[in-house]
Amino acid sequence: MDELAMAKLGVADVGAVATVIKEEVVASTLTEAKESAPYQDVVNEQLSYDEAMARVRKSDNTLSKNEADKRRDDAYVGTRKAIDSLTYSPVEEVSQKATKLYSIMDMYGAGVEKQADSKESEYLKIIINRLKEPENYQMATEIGVKVFVDNLDKCENDFRSDWGEMESDKEEFRNSLSATKSRRKLEDAINAFYGYLAYNAKYNANKEQFAQLQRAIYSRYLSIRQKYNERKKKDDPTKTEGGAQK
Repeated sequence: MDELAMAKLGVADVGAVATVIKEEVVASTLTEAKESAPYQDVVNEQLSYDEAMARVRKSDNTLSKNEADKRRDDAYVGTRKAIDSLTYSPVEEVSQKATKLYSIMDMYGAGVEKQADSKESEYLKIIINRLKEPENYQMATEIGVKVFVDNLDKCENDFRSDWGEMESDKEEFRNSLSATKSRRKLEDAINAFYGYLAYNAKYNANKEQFAQLQRAIYSRYLSIRQKYNERKKKDDPTKTEGGAQK
């Protein structure tokens, strides 16, 4: 795996993954990794992220909006990936319908979730409205991605519900925008560094040491994600320990 799936991690846990990277790199003997530009980016972006979150924590409303923005970003990425995967379906009818829906998701290219909040909302509302047109919504239902479309719509509405009220408090609004931008940059830095590790674990002269560092980080990352898996099982009592239906 060349990147860590940051989707579904809470805002605070994005910082926790960065801390894991810093701790494992410091504990390693890989000077090359410690001095690498991708690692320094993680360190620097976490500093900016921590400063932004410190300002945000002064307001519960601002913090909740950043959590809502994270859920919205994840919903968009998840919907895009779900539809994209079905364009490769061996069932021609499914592939054709997924391709039509993906052309809507791709109206503004990749990276809609990285746009400024107001621009992201503008793009998402157009995309969602197109997806929910009767013919398109029927196709989404038929190929099994309706749940993704509905979730994206809900997450966007949740984010927008009281965003206007926050804009009236200029300081709170600026703090929220700063935290959102810092969180996205930290996620990018984390995956850039993890990709750097994955590459060097294959091709570097010290590939065994890079592989060991990559495994250590991935193991602790899985521990962070574990609570989300446990929460999902708790919410669905029909699941057995192995994940199958009872």
